[in-house]
Parts: sequence; C-alpha cells; structure tokens
Amino acid sequence: MMVEGKAREDFDDLLGVWKERTSESGVKARLTYITDNIGITKPLPNDIRYQLLHRTASAVIEAKRFHAKYAVVVIQSFVSNDDENHYSDFCKFIRLFESSPMKDALIELSRPHGCKLFAGWVQSRPR
Repeated sequence: MMVEGKAREDFDDLLGVWKERTSESGVKARLTYITDNIGITKPLPNDIRYQLLHRTASAVIEAKRFHAKYAVVVIQSFVSNDDENHYSDFCKFIRLFESSPMKDALIELSRPHGCKLFAGWVQSRPR
C-alpha cells in the first residue's frame, strides 16, 4: 500500500512536462515499465500527473515483491477544498482505467500480473 499525503500541493508535473525534461529513451523505458505494472495498454494523455502514475506503479511493484494479492494507492488530503487539493487530477487518473472516481472508497482499477489494483481518496477532517 502506498499513501500520498497532500496539503495544498499538486501531484508534480503533468506527463507532457515530464516528457519534455526527460530523454526520449528514458521516457519510453519508464512509461513502458509503469504502464506494464499498472495494467494500462493505451497511450497515456499528457495531462495526467506523473506522480499519480509513479505512486500507483510503486504499489504494484511492492505487492509483487511480497506476493500480495492486492495493491492499493491512497491519496490522503489534508484540506477540504477540491481545487486546493487537486482532486480533479485524481479524477482524470481514475478515468484512465474506465472507472468512476469517488471519495472515501476503494476503486478497483485493474488486475496487473494477477494482482488486484485499487485506488482511494480519503479526506482527513480536523477534530
């Protein structure tokens, strides 16, 4: 399970920006590795945040390493404003898998390498 905490910060560069600052061979090798691990076969759009791809692949890589049946990536937001916490970027990412984004639930994304991959968005509420 990978957890990414967010408080008024984005998910790093858009994929298109990341591609511009990375060598062509690096882009091809890295994206092939990531898409293979997260179970995406179609080309990735340039408006997806690279950090969401990377963190999700990390969850699958670790699940495979421990022979786990499930891999989970959770975004934990520490602010309630959807614009400030970049929830729209998470929604775009979830739609890559032809799934529907929602908060406070695990969403099954794919089944790469026999491992069920889930993503979730949780909102921390102050006491």
